[in-house]
Amino acid sequence: MSEHVSTHNILKKWWFWVSILTISAVAAFLAVPSGGTFALWRASEVGASDTLTLGNLAFQLRDKDGQNPSPSDPAENAPPSYSFTDLTDSASDLIPGNTAIGVLRAHNTGTTPLTLSIFGIRFEEEMTDTQSELLNKLVIATWRSASASCVIGPSETFTPFSEVDAENPLALVPATSALAPQGSTYVCVAVRLLDDAPNSVQAQTVPFVFDIRADQHR
Repeated sequence: MSEHVSTHNILKKWWFWVSILTISAVAAFLAVPSGGTFALWRASEVGASDTLTLGNLAFQLRDKDGQNPSPSDPAENAPPSYSFTDLTDSASDLIPGNTAIGVLRAHNTGTTPLTLSIFGIRFEEEMTDTQSELLNKLVIATWRSASASCVIGPSETFTPFSEVDAENPLALVPATSALAPQGSTYVCVAVRLLDDAPNSVQAQTVPFVFDIRADQHR
């Protein structure tokens, strides 16, 4: 595959939390008898202005050595991108039945726990019939790892590229192991060419983009 095969785009999903400092006015009442009548005294204090504190949701993708970070700015209008060269290099000579594995490090640079997922796999240009045939023979699996060494376990499940979308996202950092603020983790991504890939797809290259999003975890 070409060097473009593993370019990633990052889409950040907005959220915010609001912390309100509430200061109540205090009223004190004092009744004093005087000649059969009562005088009512009232004291009050004006509270200070309320304070709103906004958190943020942000993350970076880096290579397995923690270098070459993607931009991490939730205020950006255009999502930043990350070139997944580790997967590109691994997939350069993919043949039927073989699996290419790349590893990256995901960093939570915001202030809330988050999950990460691939919610779409897009293609950078109009596909030829042969390239479309190739794409139908590609499947993907992802999992977290304690180190930069990624080994496919028996429990890893592969999903066809065509089935990964916003309704069926592929978890990179699942809710069961949400990433804490300022935390980081290794993420493994495996792409496999199915055994029944036809001869016609030999030497084909397919530039594609993974759309990745972060969601607040509660």
